[in-house]
Amino acid sequence: MAEGQFKHRHAEPTRIVSPTTDHNGRTSWESIHSPSGYGVRAECQVRSHLPGLVIFVHGVNSQGEWYAAAEAALCNGLNTRLGRDGTSDKLRPIIYLEKDRNERPIRRTPRPEPDCAIPNSPVIRFYWGYRAPDGEETRYRIPLRNLAGDDFHSYTPEKQQQIAAGQIKDAGPFYWGGGPFQNGCNALPMMWSERGFSKWAWLGPLPVSAQAINTAADRQLQASPPRTYYAHAARRLADLVARIRSAYPSDTVTIVSHSQGTMVALAASAISPPDALFLMNSPYALDDKFTDTLTSGNQRATVRARQKTLINIVQKIGKNTTRLKNNPDKPLYTGASTDENGLICGWKPDASSSHKGTGGKMIPERDNHGRTYVYFSPHDRIMGLSALQSIGWQGLPNDEKNTPVLDQCKGLLFQRMLARNAPCGVAPLAKTPYGTLPDMVPTPENPQGKPFWDGNEKVLGVSDLWTVPPRGQTVNINAEEVPYPISPQDMANFDEPKNTSAEVDGEHGMGWGQIHPQTQKPVDEDFRYFASIYQPERYVDDTSALARYQNGANMQRTPTRLETRDEMLARINRYHAEPTDHSRLPAHSLFMERVVAYDLPIGHCDAGSDLDFMAQLRRDADWTWSDPYLQTGTLSVPTMPPEIDPETVQDEVGQREQQHKAYGH
Repeated sequence: MAEGQFKHRHAEPTRIVSPTTDHNGRTSWESIHSPSGYGVRAECQVRSHLPGLVIFVHGVNSQGEWYAAAEAALCNGLNTRLGRDGTSDKLRPIIYLEKDRNERPIRRTPRPEPDCAIPNSPVIRFYWGYRAPDGEETRYRIPLRNLAGDDFHSYTPEKQQQIAAGQIKDAGPFYWGGGPFQNGCNALPMMWSERGFSKWAWLGPLPVSAQAINTAADRQLQASPPRTYYAHAARRLADLVARIRSAYPSDTVTIVSHSQGTMVALAASAISPPDALFLMNSPYALDDKFTDTLTSGNQRATVRARQKTLINIVQKIGKNTTRLKNNPDKPLYTGASTDENGLICGWKPDASSSHKGTGGKMIPERDNHGRTYVYFSPHDRIMGLSALQSIGWQGLPNDEKNTPVLDQCKGLLFQRMLARNAPCGVAPLAKTPYGTLPDMVPTPENPQGKPFWDGNEKVLGVSDLWTVPPRGQTVNINAEEVPYPISPQDMANFDEPKNTSAEVDGEHGMGWGQIHPQTQKPVDEDFRYFASIYQPERYVDDTSALARYQNGANMQRTPTRLETRDEMLARINRYHAEPTDHSRLPAHSLFMERVVAYDLPIGHCDAGSDLDFMAQLRRDADWTWSDPYLQTGTLSVPTMPPEIDPETVQDEVGQREQQHKAYGH
């Protein structure tokens, strides 16, 4: 907080008394009586408590790679918002040790704070994933590793069989953070399904290979296990929130989730709702698409069920709107702000606290309890796939299907968009252009304007791989203005362009399995786990003498053969993956610092002063430390909460048949 005049001051001189903090973070002060004629009082400076607890939840094929940068940026933003910069109560991200001195993976462990300082971060990092049951390690061709980082599929076939048969002890457990990529889902009932992703879809009576129409060489689509490990993760997350509620009922708890982690977070919120929920790049979809029919048939969720489920969960979280107001007599020691007269005062969640923002504009504070935020990006090539078209790509557009959802969640459901050359965090705009982004508008220099996608592709030469929305599509950006919005200039290079340089063989290069020539680090550290499970699938020219002989006189067509494993490895090693722009939101420091930090609800956090409790929370949030599922392979799947509408298309068909029988038409 900048220097200024304080609203409240002691009328008499004071002497600051040094605090004493015990092993669990409890603070006390000691002083002695002073003579009656000596008018100096002891001043006990109370340590500001944490502004609440924030639980991060990652998605599939992930171990929370965005956590460290997001936690640092969020702490920076909260320090600015709460006037903690330059104070001893400045929020600091916790640094975790994940490798030993020999660069071997270890279980994530918080690094001791310098000078034995008390940890001062509101963030709890949640980790989850899929664990192969003992004896089933070879059942699916999906990446698997153990806690030491060993790749299961790199073992010899003999050793794999010995592990699966239980003949080699202590090699596992084998797991994958977030589960395999292809096993994601776009409706919550799928998390309770005993079915996983199938390589085969059905087009009427004809089977269609999902891999045959897959254009991404870095994502080979193979059959996957049942998705019930999602529901298990949701139970763990809900239990974490419930444990905080039980121990410290007035504390503010927020969930910030990304990608498939938003599905875990939504399901957990239906069980034990947080005070606010943030959905970044979510795969949750409100539309019923042709590809849903291909993969799930009549067992897919109806549009009505998708809408009702989202409304139910948003409204359940909305019941926590008054959490802070329910404790009016409880002191809120969380920071400093400026009142309407420019005096420095204690932070308050209303217009009596304000921020001098960009250009000197005064932006009032707000109470964000009970809210759900949808953060989306039109450049997300995962969520924008024609097969998905989720709210993480387009939000809830202004149309007849989505507007009623926003109307029923008014004051509870808010949206923000991060797009190239577009501002973020400015005043709300009910009809924000979406189908025509700023640089798509024709100019004299570029009469056509830029296309929506930087290079689209065709599936089977027919349909677009990524959906192109109608040029007139708009979206209601209804989240409030923040003090320091992200400018269009800040967003000029938001989406990552495709690497168009030539692919080269060898150890170094920009290929998927190569060493980056500048950083001298792997382009993708997880490449080896995928390389060991991928199978040859491309056909190459066969120039062997035998092929020429067998081809005989038919020399107009060059004979082909299936690539060898070595040829496949060389191909994927040099492959330039298409940038997905899927993790740009949580990894965008300006967004986390200037926008998300101001959307968070600020409240009480008695848990933050209970260091033993906080340490246990962080341990319980990491499944590699605490989850019996990782140790035994046994899932604990909760009952599907009633907020999740289970209605399927088959249910609709059955209802129509019943009506037909009842009314004879």
